[in-house]
Amino acid sequence: MLMPHHAADNLLPAPIRALAISPGLALGPVCLLGQSNLGLASREIIKISPHQVELEQQRLHTALAGAMAELEALGTRVAKTVGRQEADIFAA
Repeated sequence: MLMPHHAADNLLPAPIRALAISPGLALGPVCLLGQSNLGLASREIIKISPHQVELEQQRLHTALAGAMAELEALGTRVAKTVGRQEADIFAA
């Protein structure tokens, strides 16, 4: 949880908006590499012509297959180094 910034308190940094991936609280040093706006409203919308749809669908399927292969390889590596039960998260 990030503490809100109070104008009178210059010791606190401005709040950072982030996407909560899992519940819980983490304490530790932060390395802020850059800012990203996670809101979909700020994403650039690119229009394609009807004849480009099939190519874009192929690109999507290729990207999904690559991501699935990476997750499977990561799950295999975690199963070998940490344990099968911990690696099951990659099959979820």
